[in-house]
Amino acid sequence: MATFSLYHQAQASAWSGAVNWAGDAITATLHAAGYTPNLDTHRFVSDLSAELPTGAGYGSGGQQLAGRGASYIPAGSWPDTWAAYVAGQVIRPALSPQLLFRCYGAGTSGAAAPAWPSAPGATVTDGSVSWAAIASGAVALTASQLIWTGFGATFRYIVLSDRTPPAATAQPLIAVADMGGPATGTGGNLDVIFDNGSGSGLVIPLWAM
Repeated sequence: MATFSLYHQAQASAWSGAVNWAGDAITATLHAAGYTPNLDTHRFVSDLSAELPTGAGYGSGGQQLAGRGASYIPAGSWPDTWAAYVAGQVIRPALSPQLLFRCYGAGTSGAAAPAWPSAPGATVTDGSVSWAAIASGAVALTASQLIWTGFGATFRYIVLSDRTPPAATAQPLIAVADMGGPATGTGGNLDVIFDNGSGSGLVIPLWAM
């Protein structure tokens, strides 16, 4: 399972008006292991490398996302989950209805729930999972499922970017998903569903004050 991580300058791009999730040409591209994401310094499409060439079910330049939307989800309305997690997933434990927690150390939950912290920034160990309390709610960016048919190429990263500006040096990066290693299609469909463990899309936590 891959988890999307935001490029750290994406929110600066959004707040400055450079990204409109609902109205701009938000695009998903696939990149081989030759690309090494730098969440701090990479901001524009010109910082990317190793995009897959056209062929084997992929078209250079990627696909635009359809059906995009954004909504705020308070912690009390977050879906309850408790199982095996990868780094980056966001949950709202049933016994902690006021805060969301992000997994920063992958693993499997313990047999009994830990004593969940009550303040943002606190951490807790749950079986082999490490959690950090992050927010009292979050914004979820959603989109329709992406499908590459007859996919037989090898890739590692899925990158979301805003291709509305004409120059790559001005096209903002938004998020990247790391498959954890090279992933190769077998000639069937490559499906990308926007789910960060919450069932609610690409999650942008809001820190509680």
